[in-house]
Amino acid sequence: MIRYLSLEFYKIRRRGVFLTALLLCGVEGAWTAYSVQSYFEENGANLIWNNLFTNLAMLHGLFLPLAIAVLSSRICDMEHKGDTWKLLGTAAEPMGKLYFAKFLCTFLLLTVTLVLELAALLAFATWQGFPGPIPVGLVGKVFLGTMLVSVFVLALQQWIAMAVPNQLVALIVGMAGSFLGLVGALFPPQVRAFLPWCGYAELSSVQAVPLGDHEWQYLAMDPNIVPALLVFVLGIIVYFLGKRRLCRKEF
Repeated sequence: MIRYLSLEFYKIRRRGVFLTALLLCGVEGAWTAYSVQSYFEENGANLIWNNLFTNLAMLHGLFLPLAIAVLSSRICDMEHKGDTWKLLGTAAEPMGKLYFAKFLCTFLLLTVTLVLELAALLAFATWQGFPGPIPVGLVGKVFLGTMLVSVFVLALQQWIAMAVPNQLVALIVGMAGSFLGLVGALFPPQVRAFLPWCGYAELSSVQAVPLGDHEWQYLAMDPNIVPALLVFVLGIIVYFLGKRRLCRKEF
């Protein structure tokens, strides 16, 4: 397994795959920092940490489906371009291991990218003088929930990228996921339950309570990790369906 994973990293060493993901998440992090800085200047320190991670969760729904689509497509398209599927089949290479190696390679790149983004945001918050210690529990739940939802998005994107030679299809699905991840937060819970990309928005840690006309009260709450767990289970199912399809495909 290590040999297959090392080979995947070797094949993408000059393709700028990691830099592409880092650029997308860098834009997301900069947007998050700007939003929370504006909130800090207007409202002071009230719920500032919750606001930071709520903005981050909302923007994850916009940026991560597209970032994962780009990562997965760039890693999976080499076999399509080189038309090496028949060669791999002739060499009796285990397709299941190849599928898992590509999935793990993409997941590791995504994890490193998100860790760097999170570290940059925490450094920004410390530099801006956000009150109190860093809420480790809140950070952990948001990060864990983000990774759980990303498993589904990655499993779906890899299935499409491996099944369809035209990678434009995978990118279109990624853009559609970004759209649903962004606007899905506006849908009622009954609708969001059928849109796995809305799992990012469910990690919000601020609840808006209407008090009257154009008047709202914002309350802190723990991120709801249950939808992310359900999306993760769905992602595992999608992963094994995609893997099963590749292993049974005749090249």
